Parts: sequence; structure tokens; C-alpha cells
Amino acid sequence: MWRKKKELPKRNASSMFLLPMVDEYLPDKQLYFFNNVYIEDHEHDVHYDRHALFLLFNPTFTIDYCAFEQHIESLPIFLETYDVKPGFVMHVLAVPEELEKDYESFLKGEYSEFQQAYKRKFRFGSTEFKVVNQHPELREYWQKRTGRKYSDKDELWVKWKPEENIYRYNPDKIKI
Repeated sequence: MWRKKKELPKRNASSMFLLPMVDEYLPDKQLYFFNNVYIEDHEHDVHYDRHALFLLFNPTFTIDYCAFEQHIESLPIFLETYDVKPGFVMHVLAVPEELEKDYESFLKGEYSEFQQAYKRKFRFGSTEFKVVNQHPELREYWQKRTGRKYSDKDELWVKWKPEENIYRYNPDKIKI
């Protein structure tokens, strides 16, 4: 019998702009059906002393995945792993200390305010690279598309939406 192909969800702003904070720690994450990064999980009542990134996976539970999970649990920024529903695993990693400012800039929707060292983590030419570096090509694209003039101070991407970047979002619980 054929297995149904797993479909990945739409990439959210947290995945676009925060994943580079921990990407170097996650070799071959796509092999284990990485879904998205979230900044919180409203149905998980554990609170951390530091900012955390919640990484959702929908893995096939193989020996290789178990080794990957052991690797994650051995990381110095590892906080927790828990099951969110059948077949889905959330790995929680602390935001590396040197990137706390960048995380705060993300929360404000100020992607171009990321530190230069962090901006270098984005793949050259990618949409994310163009956003954080306020690339003229992207500014021109938005000006043509919206008919609005964008100044050098305007961000070139919308601020993240809680319902897309907080797992199991509950508007009554917002506290960021």
C-alpha cells in the first residue's frame, strides 16, 4: 500500500526570519519533515527564563530520526521536546544569547534592524535576505505592486501575525 505524501504547511514569518538563529544546529531538518518555527505554544504551560523557538516536526519515527532527536537534546540551547498530537513533535530551543537583540527586533516587526552578523546568515538573493537588507529591488517591487512610495526607513515585509506564529494560538492568552 502506498503511503500518503506528507504536505508541509505554508512557511510563517518565524520560519523565514528566526530559523537562521538555530539552522546550524539542525542538519538535514527537512528529512524529518520540519514544519515551522513558532515563538510560543499557547497550550503548553511551561515557561522559560529565555526567549525560545518552538520547532514543529512531523517525522517518520525511524532510527535516523531518533539519532536526530538525540542530537537536538544534546545541544547547549536545548530546552525541551514534547509531543503536540499524534505524529507531531515540538523541539524547543533557546534563542542564542548573542541573537537576543535580533529576536526582539523580530517581535517588533523590525527585520531590517537585525545585527549585521545575523543578516549574514540569510541566503544571498533570497526574499528574506532582500527584506533584512532592504534591497532596492524588493522596494521597487512593492512600490509597483501597491502603488505606494516606500522610504528607506519602511520595512519591506509585514509584521508577523500571532495566529500564524504562535502554535495553537488563543487570542485570550496573548502576552508577548
